[in-house]
Amino acid sequence: MSMSKKMEKFAQIQGYKAYAEKVEIHQQALRGCQINFGSHANYAEMIIKYSLNNYRFRGISLNGHTDTKKKINGKLCNIEIKTGCGELATILTDEFKLMNGKRTNAQFRNGKFDELPKKNNCFEADFVVYIPEPDLSYPLEYQAYVLTGADFEMILKGLGMVRYKQSTDISNRGLDYYDRFAIADFRGSEKKTNALYDLLEEYGTTFADWLEENEIATID
Repeated sequence: MSMSKKMEKFAQIQGYKAYAEKVEIHQQALRGCQINFGSHANYAEMIIKYSLNNYRFRGISLNGHTDTKKKINGKLCNIEIKTGCGELATILTDEFKLMNGKRTNAQFRNGKFDELPKKNNCFEADFVVYIPEPDLSYPLEYQAYVLTGADFEMILKGLGMVRYKQSTDISNRGLDYYDRFAIADFRGSEKKTNALYDLLEEYGTTFADWLEENEIATID
């Protein structure tokens, strides 16, 4: 008996999860600590899309494209899926230079988000699904928080957690400017980590609860 599209996609996602877990074990042995790997973010995007009744996506969304769109309570919504210190927007100028090729703390932590031209602004999404510290040993649906884009922006800016970032492409080309905004790392500060989770609890809801509380369109 052939598998349905839903079953095929679930098998694909579980295969990727197994790969991500192997990457984690390898990197822990190599670096001596657990960090947030790209494979975790990719798996998170896949399982969140699947949970939104999207069984036909081909892979991870390309930069510049909305992660997923779905009818929520009859309204078509843009949904962004973020983990850890994910990217928030692309800066549309090459004039935002590093100082002598290096970041200063002031530059790095206090990005002037509102003042620079940008695209792919995560905060403009109808909803953001955010997983601060994805743990593949526990269902991500219970680790993820759902917030409006506006509330996500308010939380990150209030905590000083919007930073500049230089993408790998720009760095490999030897250019000396930032081209991204991203979530600042919070894991080195227990105070900031606790404050972040407190605000996510206050303004958001877990993804699992959000699914139960809202009508999510199905696909044929």
